[in-house]
Amino acid sequence: MDQVFSVREAACKCIKNILIQSNFNEKIVKSLSEKIEEMIQSPNYLIRNSLLGLFKELVQHEKCIDYIENNLEILNRLSKDKMSNVRLNCAVVLKEFSPKVKSSSILSEMNNLINFLKKDIDPDVFITLNSDKI
Repeated sequence: MDQVFSVREAACKCIKNILIQSNFNEKIVKSLSEKIEEMIQSPNYLIRNSLLGLFKELVQHEKCIDYIENNLEILNRLSKDKMSNVRLNCAVVLKEFSPKVKSSSILSEMNNLINFLKKDIDPDVFITLNSDKI
C-alpha cells in the first residue's frame, strides 16, 4: 500500500470517528456536506475516489448507516462518474451497504443504482457486482 493511500485511509477513519463521537453533530455534518460537494465536483478522480473511501469506512460501522441512507444521492452521482475506477469503488460501497440498509425505499433506490451499474461498460464494475466477493 502506498503512503498517499495510507494517509487517505487514515483521514477517512478520523472523519468517521469524529462523526460518531460527535453523535453526527449538525454543524459537523453541515461542514462535511460542503466539503463533500467540493469533492464530488473535483476534476481529480482521486479526490472523488477518496470520498468513496470515506463511504467504505462509514459502511463498516452500524452508527453510520443512517448517514449513508440520508446521503444516497452522493452514491447516485458517483455511480455515473466518467471514470470507471470511481464507478467501480461506488459499486463496492453499494455492495457492502446493501445488506445493512434499514429503509425499504432506500433499498429500492440502491437496487436501482446497482442495476444501473450492472450494465456498466467496464467489466470490473460488472464483475464486482456479480461476484460473491467484495
